Amino acid sequence: MTSPDLITRAFAVVDASLRQYFPNDFHSRCMYASLGLAALLEDAGIYAQMVGGDFACAVVEKGGNRKGFHGFGLSANGAPTHFWVRTQDLLLDLGPTYLPHTSTLPLSKLPVVRWNLENPLPNYFGYSEQLRYSRDVQLSDATLQQRSDDFRTFCRKNALSLGVNFSLKSWELNSHVSLVSAAQRGDRWAKEMLLFLKSGDKARLPTR
Repeated sequence: MTSPDLITRAFAVVDASLRQYFPNDFHSRCMYASLGLAALLEDAGIYAQMVGGDFACAVVEKGGNRKGFHGFGLSANGAPTHFWVRTQDLLLDLGPTYLPHTSTLPLSKLPVVRWNLENPLPNYFGYSEQLRYSRDVQLSDATLQQRSDDFRTFCRKNALSLGVNFSLKSWELNSHVSLVSAAQRGDRWAKEMLLFLKSGDKARLPTR
């Protein structure tokens, strides 16, 4: 199993880098987040691969009772609408934490996903994989490629800032045990997901 401390720091560095590099729309830059995360993990000798596809997650209204599923949309031409990272044993994704920024409803905070793939994915979120990308993937648009290279360099520079205390703004979901622990700490989303699982029926969280 990959060191959790190393992954937590990589998550935190990439999140901070996104907010610095793309201050106005960091929440819609999942490709850059995945490229940056994969780069930091590869630098540490960990196999990491960016994956593209579609994503949806159960969400809960902040301070209300409305529930539903939210994601990053479906592409009209079949291209991936979301990107995340796979290691040999983990699915890694900052994306869920950014969903409240893209929703018309005020949503309860969501976790970072660091799911142990020894366990099946829970039915309160779904990943539909379309493509896996090599570490030296070259984007068709030269400007996009340069920006991607620059962002990875920016993440690496931040990662070397040992005196800077990068910290995640949310908890990490890695198994059912982590969901239960978060619910016991009072996390609203986690408590609702336990109820969702107990119901055994997605009708509890209808798609809007």
